Amino acid sequence: MNIRTTVRAAGILAALTALLGLVFLSPFALRAFGTGNGDEWKRLSEIGQTYGAASAVVSAFALGGVAVSLLVQARQARADQIQAIRGFHLELMRMQLDDLPLYLPCWGPLDLPTDDAKRQHIYTNLMVQYAWMGYEIGTIPEPLLRDMLAGMFRGDVGPRFWGMARGAWAAATEGSARGRRFVRIIDEEHARAGRASETP
Repeated sequence: MNIRTTVRAAGILAALTALLGLVFLSPFALRAFGTGNGDEWKRLSEIGQTYGAASAVVSAFALGGVAVSLLVQARQARADQIQAIRGFHLELMRMQLDDLPLYLPCWGPLDLPTDDAKRQHIYTNLMVQYAWMGYEIGTIPEPLLRDMLAGMFRGDVGPRFWGMARGAWAAATEGSARGRRFVRIIDEEHARAGRASETP
């Protein structure tokens, strides 16, 4: 949820609140039209009754605005939590890259022949993390994502990484349609690069 959506929801809520306030203030405005005699008050009472339906509608809209505002806040809080977790994960991976012999065993064995190959694997995972975050929030559109992946899969490191890490990525993104789409895009670009490398 971006700032523009939050501002828009706040604006809608403010407008609905203002309308509701006008409805509540309408009896005082009606009093200004009256002379104080019984016939006039009877007429104003009939006019006032016509505001009942409008007041109910405005109240419903105001409650809807409050609900939208709360939903926006909940989504923003969820997005902040996800961002915090991802930031912490990236920091752990940076520590791992800085001192591979010390921290890599904490994650379990990585079946690669050299420390350089292990660093390349971790760094490629960071690249995919970056691509996923950008694709998820919309700053990396699908054509750009495919272009990034095509470059990654032209070498040896990218295909090797995806062969080892695909299962973990599929499990991590299974909970959302966009996440599943992200993995399918990587699969497609991985397969396309493989077919290209087999072409004589």
